[in-house]
Formats: sequence, structure tokens, C-alpha cells
Amino acid sequence: MTAAFIALALDAGTTQAVLARKAALRELSGRQKYLDDPPHITLYLAEFPDLQPVATAVAEVAAATVQPQLHFRGWHVFMADALVGGNTLVCDLEAADRAPLERIQAEVIQRLSPMRDRTTTRDALAHAWPSLTPARRLSSETTGFPFTGDDWHPHVTIASIRTDDWARSWAALEPQALRLSGHAPELVLYRLDDDLPCRFGAWPMRRSS
Repeated sequence: MTAAFIALALDAGTTQAVLARKAALRELSGRQKYLDDPPHITLYLAEFPDLQPVATAVAEVAAATVQPQLHFRGWHVFMADALVGGNTLVCDLEAADRAPLERIQAEVIQRLSPMRDRTTTRDALAHAWPSLTPARRLSSETTGFPFTGDDWHPHVTIASIRTDDWARSWAALEPQALRLSGHAPELVLYRLDDDLPCRFGAWPMRRSS
């Protein structure tokens, strides 16, 4: 089985702004979970027996999807993140961005969740299961992913920061909150190799008319 996730890529300007904040954190606090990941918005993650049919489906979704606009409004923090344990610092989006992003996520999940391996996808969540809400457990059972629909909080992750490093990291990064507008030009399929994302393929979405 192969762990993989589908994500929205960011435009070049937004990507560089996120990378600058990642670099500032790396210089201050060293390596952190997700810090080396490319900037993206995760839509869906699961374990798959074969990524080629997944890639074909993602390409078809991309061809039928208009590039969403993104409006970043500052920081959000997932304190004591249930999935990884650290404090996960993310770039937050305006509430008005959520509906179009949820529609894209729903289409991705509809196409890809039947392709997942149910057992290994469920096993990958075992460590976090006790801390998941009933709704997220149900979503995990039905789709393979805990965060779906209006319980999904779309965001761009800087890193999940160890609690020992949190205070000084937050003090330095709080004034650097991302406030800009951009867009997501592509859907990207990443394979996870030892928890590191490796790009398997990327497909452009349609420009708005």
C-alpha cells in the first residue's frame, strides 16, 4: 500500500510567502514536523493499492474544476494537534473561501475514497482515534479521512511545532501573519515516503472565465 494525499497547489507569490515563513521558523527553532513539506492545502489523504488510477481520477477532477481564489487572513493554531501532538501553525483563509474549497474536496473524495484500502487507511489513524470526535470517526469510517465538509478547516501549514519550541517560535512569527490574495492553479498528488511528500503528478485546473 502507498500513503498519498491530494492537495491544492498555491500560486508562485503565495508559495514564496509561505516558504519565507517556513525558513524563518527553521532558522529560529530547527526542524519541525511538516516544516519541509511544500506549501499546499490538503484535500484528502489515504492508503492506496495503486496510484495510477488515483492519478487518472485527479486529472479528470482538475480538468473539470475552476481554479479557486484564496484570501489569507492571518494565523490559526491547532493547539495540541490530535494527529501529531505539537502546536500546528497554519495560514488561515477567509470564511468566504470555504464553500468553493469544500466543493472541490467533496468531488475529490467522491472519486478517490472508493479506491482506498480501507484497512490500512483506518490503521493509519489508530494513534489519533481516541482524540477524534464522533463526527470525525464517522468521516474516517465512511471516507477514510477525518476532516470533511463543514468540519474541514482548509489551511496552509507552516509546521507542527514542538511544545518546548512553541513560545519563542510564536513570539517571532506572530507579527508575520500571512495576509494576501492568491489562487490555487493545480491539483497535486503526493506520495508519502517516510512521511515526506514526493510529487507524483500535478494537473492544472481551469481558469475562471
